[in-house]
Amino acid sequence: MELREHAGVTAFLAAAGKLLAADESRHNLIYGICSTLIDTPDAYPEAYFWTVDDDETLAALLRTPPFNFAVARPLREGALAFAAERLRGTESPGVTRPWRTAWRPTARGSTSAPAAFETASGSGTSV
Repeated sequence: MELREHAGVTAFLAAAGKLLAADESRHNLIYGICSTLIDTPDAYPEAYFWTVDDDETLAALLRTPPFNFAVARPLREGALAFAAERLRGTESPGVTRPWRTAWRPTARGSTSAPAAFETASGSGTSV
């Protein structure tokens, strides 16, 4: 597996489009953020996009600080844990459900990158 960072929303959607379209209603938050960035590129001062690939896109996630990671439903078990391990140390307040994570508090009381994303039941609300 490989974690790929995408330079912008268009590249991200090109890579993650098939995965996101497979369960469009579940991925409405990701679609909404991407749509906002296409229509108003300066809506979020920072935006980061990643996919986990292994011959196909297995997982997709994005982040617009200071907000949580928004994570798509992965195609393969272990793809989110792989991404989380590669993103260890990334500052974030959390991850959107239904995939949430264990966070380590830092000295300043913020959080750092997830040790692993765990599949959890729940609505699409944030943790």
